[in-house]
Amino acid sequence: MWLAARLWHIDPVILLRDVYVVVGAEPYTGLISNIGLLGWCVAATVWSITVYLLHPHRADSRYGLAISAGMITAILLIDDGWMLHEYILPWLTGLDEKVFLAGYALLAIMFAGYALPRILQTDYLLAGIAAGCLAASYLIDIVLPFTPRHTLYEDVAKLSGIIFWVAYALSVFREVAKTQRGRLL
Repeated sequence: MWLAARLWHIDPVILLRDVYVVVGAEPYTGLISNIGLLGWCVAATVWSITVYLLHPHRADSRYGLAISAGMITAILLIDDGWMLHEYILPWLTGLDEKVFLAGYALLAIMFAGYALPRILQTDYLLAGIAAGCLAASYLIDIVLPFTPRHTLYEDVAKLSGIIFWVAYALSVFREVAKTQRGRLL
């Protein structure tokens, strides 16, 4: 933290204090976004526990699904929390945000190509709804102009996608936990 403050000439207090205090915002500012971050965190945690439970059974197709889903969830958590594709990565590289959005689309396609056969062996309806909501959020972000109404549509679609993604992660975990009770204790 000290190094970051020195390199970028940032007052260390800004890195330590609560964001609402620093900017003088109301505590409910960004409430939906913060709930989404908690959702990403829950999903990443559930996928990690699922990987742990399946580690002795790596041949189980859900093992690869849990690893890849957990990794992509962690990436989305970090991106969402620090607004990587919106601000940080364009600032660091000089590239437009659209380049990083295209990169995320490619990552989603690669994940779907790898995970789809595995997802179809699980309760895939939740995963499909999550993917549809997150895709809608993505499309709203890149197609529609930035207005309060479109932002509302994008955020509702994204939060819905996150909630369904958490539900899907929990459904896979539940299936795995039924057969791995001894590892939970």
